[in-house]
Amino acid sequence: MLKQKTQLHWFQEGDANTKYFHALVRGRRRRLFIHQIHNENEECIQGEDNIAHAARAHFQGFFIGQEERVNEDILQLIPRSVTQEQNQSLQAMPTIEELKTVVFSMNPNSAAGPDGMGESFFMSAGISLRKEGNIHWASWESLSFPIDEGGIGFRNLNDVCKALQFKQWWNFRTKNSLWGQYLRAKYCQRANPIAKKFDSGQSLIWKYMMQNKHTMESHISWKLNSVSCQFWWDNWLAIGPLSHHINISVRFNNSSVSQFLIQGSWIEGMLRQHVPPHLVRKILNL
Repeated sequence: MLKQKTQLHWFQEGDANTKYFHALVRGRRRRLFIHQIHNENEECIQGEDNIAHAARAHFQGFFIGQEERVNEDILQLIPRSVTQEQNQSLQAMPTIEELKTVVFSMNPNSAAGPDGMGESFFMSAGISLRKEGNIHWASWESLSFPIDEGGIGFRNLNDVCKALQFKQWWNFRTKNSLWGQYLRAKYCQRANPIAKKFDSGQSLIWKYMMQNKHTMESHISWKLNSVSCQFWWDNWLAIGPLSHHINISVRFNNSSVSQFLIQGSWIEGMLRQHVPPHLVRKILNL
């Protein structure tokens, strides 16, 4: 992992895991991180989500032009730099030797491609290209289908990572672990985790948790057995968090359901003071 992050190609196997390598990793991360950009109006844009939105809007306007008919006659004036023979050679399937040369000349510590596989995976697996038989190319997505659906049963790494990220949020929400306590103390000192948004500079783990929390929360429901769930943020009424059904901000309100009960009965006056009337009836009917 450090080899890949430092982007060094000249050190020997067995070099110590020293401060030097960690300094290179941190320095490269600082150089690559985009803290702010300026838009067409010279306005400063900060924050990861805002920067992404501005960049997307810029290139959408840059590549989307007006619908005008192009005069293709002018294309005939462009000289041909590639002959027909060269064009056929470029379109020809690569030979086995060409494939071997390309694959095994790549840097094994380079970043993984869209399929999630780096060059070290193929080299360590000892893949050999043989001349016998024809080569039938297929996408990783097709190979990930079950055998009875035309695939060969490979696991889609994107699905595996997504499942583990969902499990991470589930453990964070349901277990009082030391790891969960640390994240709450670092990122949720006042606001509820459901109300939090990712800010630039926060950890990558927290970023993925913030991206996946809404998908996960839509599949999590709470029962009022111990009435310890949170009144505004837990889905105990089967309609999603109550905070999504009111017009006031309760971002910093972490009241539990038990605070709206007395001796097992709802405090109706308190409910009517904070909750819309149609939801009060629904709560009283539980």
